[in-house]
Amino acid sequence: MDNVTPETLYKELSKTVIGQEGYLKSLCNAAWLHSLRYQHYKHTGEALDKPKQNILCIGPSGTGKTLAVEQLGRLLNLPVVIENASMLRGEGWKGRSVSSIIARCIDAAPDKNEAEATHSIVCLDEIDKVFKSRPGDQSFLPVDNLLTFMAGSVVVHTDNNRTRKMDTSRLLIVCLGAFDGLEGIIRERMAGKASIGFSAKKPAELPEGSLLPYVTEDDLHTYGISHEFLGRISLITHTNPLSLEDYNRILIQSDASPVYQYDRLLHKTIGVHAGITEEAARCMARQAMGSKEGARLLARTVTDLLQPELHTVAGDASVDSIEIGCGVDNSLVAYQTHMGREDLWEDFCTGSPETDSQTLSSVPLSCIRGRNEIVELAKSIKDASPRKVLLTEEETIAAVYILAAAIAFQLVENNGKGMTMDHVAQMLDRFYDLDTRDMKCFCVHPLEHIGAEFFIEAEKHVRDWDTKIVYARQMLLDYCNAWICSHGQAEQ
Repeated sequence: MDNVTPETLYKELSKTVIGQEGYLKSLCNAAWLHSLRYQHYKHTGEALDKPKQNILCIGPSGTGKTLAVEQLGRLLNLPVVIENASMLRGEGWKGRSVSSIIARCIDAAPDKNEAEATHSIVCLDEIDKVFKSRPGDQSFLPVDNLLTFMAGSVVVHTDNNRTRKMDTSRLLIVCLGAFDGLEGIIRERMAGKASIGFSAKKPAELPEGSLLPYVTEDDLHTYGISHEFLGRISLITHTNPLSLEDYNRILIQSDASPVYQYDRLLHKTIGVHAGITEEAARCMARQAMGSKEGARLLARTVTDLLQPELHTVAGDASVDSIEIGCGVDNSLVAYQTHMGREDLWEDFCTGSPETDSQTLSSVPLSCIRGRNEIVELAKSIKDASPRKVLLTEEETIAAVYILAAAIAFQLVENNGKGMTMDHVAQMLDRFYDLDTRDMKCFCVHPLEHIGAEFFIEAEKHVRDWDTKIVYARQMLLDYCNAWICSHGQAEQ
């Protein structure tokens, strides 16, 4: 992401996480400072450990606490490790140790680079469970190890005779938890205990809504969190309970909408849209309001409703969308519409040749001149195309061999030097008028013989030769678009 500031981060996160302005702004401020340290380290090699960023966020389940951290890692292109703190055990006990988190950071870093891993974002989810264990479990708890980890020190982890170590001083650590029962502690403090007798004071009038904005360190200590742990927290924030309007916006507007996620997957692969009516969104929002699961209930409800329609959609080409709506009794229902789906292969035939040529010319033809390497490149081109799911197995095999033949013949010319995928596309165009019956008789170069053999393999799996060339060309264009996208992001 370019131009990283707290404001730009907040703007992006708000597209996904709904109704949590205070939490997102606090998280974005901390992430921005973390990003400054990381960029300084990358450019100078100097590590800036302070100020140490450890955040504690309190809030109901399903309000976007973890989702915000995950999305933040994607925006900053930094490793993110989500750890269920309730599963951690003290060092020496059977189970997952706190020190294992550093191994996960290293594994998540680009090329498992340990220097990059030191700037990871570590999310300790369900941290409240660590402090609500039974008295007999105290010796199993990882609290002391967490104190060391969060303070910033060199942590050593040994697993399967492999030892790794990492300085945790530069980690951004975000602790999350629902803290069930904490509001009762806040309420008791704010209301004050009524005394007995004529001098009893009238309890203070409490504010409406959630009391989490009024939490204090003393409240958290009463809950069971040690002063030592709280001393390692630099910022305490919270999420709000979601309103009816928030749930509605999650379904209709959020990038994390389960409806949008199904729509994106189905439309990009088989040309089928998924949607939800406003009435159905309001109905589903009301159901979520009455649940303790929060936004998680939305995802499960959408998935449950779509199951019967998903089972039949692939085999019925007349289906153009799956909609979620309300039935006559106001119950939620999913149904298909049958307007005929768009032809995802049509784009190449009707697109701009100039634009396609520019795209193809931007991607180099890089391949060793060997049979296996050529086939592997052809398969990679096929794998990059979302449209492969529209083809039968025979059609897919034919398209791969046609691509392999084009690559082989193109590598003969100029030894493959300075060539792009546009040259492969031009070779595919020449295949339309090619008579393959006596091809091997005219082959001289070893690669020409290999190319001819690929043709023969393709013919075993093909009926409509010209159509399969169109498929191969579209796969090639999809591959180039994906290549340009990934290399463009890498440069950023």
